[in-house]
Amino acid sequence: MLMADFWCEALCFNYPKEIGLNIKGFDYLMTSESKGYYKKGQREAIIEKFKDRLEKDPEYLQYIFKGTKNTIDEFDSFMTSGSRSWDVFVEKFLNLVPWYYIPWYITEFNFISDKVVRGLEKYKERIEKITDLNNATMILLFPNKKMGFQEEQKLFYKLVEQTKSGKKINISEYLENFGWMKTFVLVPVEPLNEKELEDKIDAAIKEKSDETYRLQQERKGKDKELVDELEKIFTSDNELNESIKDARYLGWLLTWSVEDSMKTFASGIPWYKEIAKTIGVKYEDWVYLTISEISKSLKARKSVVSEKEILERKKANILYILDGKVEVIFGDKATAIIDSLKQEEKIGIEENVKEIIGKSASPGKVRGKVKICPTAQDSHIVEDGDILVTGMTTPDYVPAMKKAGAIVTDEGGLLCHAAIISRELGKPCVIATKIATKVLKTGDLVEVDADNGIIKKIKS
Repeated sequence: MLMADFWCEALCFNYPKEIGLNIKGFDYLMTSESKGYYKKGQREAIIEKFKDRLEKDPEYLQYIFKGTKNTIDEFDSFMTSGSRSWDVFVEKFLNLVPWYYIPWYITEFNFISDKVVRGLEKYKERIEKITDLNNATMILLFPNKKMGFQEEQKLFYKLVEQTKSGKKINISEYLENFGWMKTFVLVPVEPLNEKELEDKIDAAIKEKSDETYRLQQERKGKDKELVDELEKIFTSDNELNESIKDARYLGWLLTWSVEDSMKTFASGIPWYKEIAKTIGVKYEDWVYLTISEISKSLKARKSVVSEKEILERKKANILYILDGKVEVIFGDKATAIIDSLKQEEKIGIEENVKEIIGKSASPGKVRGKVKICPTAQDSHIVEDGDILVTGMTTPDYVPAMKKAGAIVTDEGGLLCHAAIISRELGKPCVIATKIATKVLKTGDLVEVDADNGIIKKIKS
């Protein structure tokens, strides 16, 4: 609920100022199932303005790049300064939320990647003497700056190798640098501990995933050779080269922004525990209060929300902002509304859909059982070879993505997290299906043809 409050208030009050398009903020609703809803027509109107500004003002893209990087760096500096206050935290976090959305629009609607595709089509004949156009697009768009995930994989498999050879391993270095990857923004989950890491290493040895990692690195080496060869074809095409450079940076920026934020938020866990202790609630329960309720509770040095009400909020909750006013619904009433929203979402969608069309983000063809995972906390159900189906992925989905036979998402563009990490892992991935989580069910047997962006239901 606390994160929902930040999201709703930021989208209503901070977002219009940060996006710089002379727009009104969103009326927004978020459920305890981490589903967000906005009024019909609101986002579409903004996207049109956004697209128009990007096409007419080349400097606007640089504004987005700088705004994202600077705002996240500023939040990081505040959280690591050692001098924290709830009021300043609220101010900084509300400024941060819009910068998860603003660059995301560019990839969700393929504003830059479509530009690259149009540019590459001029060289289609020459490109296809080397590789197919779709593969060329994907490997050329892949970020060339290192991401946290890549560094984590490198260190993790070094530990696996050392363990296999009987050498003493330095677990603390890994936990210090990458323990945060198990956490998420404000979700009361502890970072990875020694026992969990040791279990991960043992599982990697048992499953021989170090061999998979080695093959992935070999494939990446071959991709790099292909990229060098492809770039010679359009070496003097400045416009295309600039678009590729922007696409690579955006792909890195989107993944880095979430990774860095997760690391920063994880560093605040001891402070969050202090807040919970001060207001007299359990650490796992403090997130069922709103921003203003925590402010009032800190002043009173006790929770202004009763334990009984917190229990009701934990059952189900909805937080929404309408005309600038925050409202909260919880318990049975919230459950009824959430069920109603789910039913409304299905209107106009055929229930017996046998084939779903999306966009190929990482090639390959595989069959497997569907596992619907609305949030990363649900993704523990994914077993080796399963098809991970979700709205969109974030870094805390990565353990499940490693096990999955393929990844399918409702949302996303060619530079989204799912596309980039799937490519890194060498896993088939289909994005932007819009309906996969609505028409597929956990246990369905499907075939994912990520070469063509098609998911076929074989058996319900």
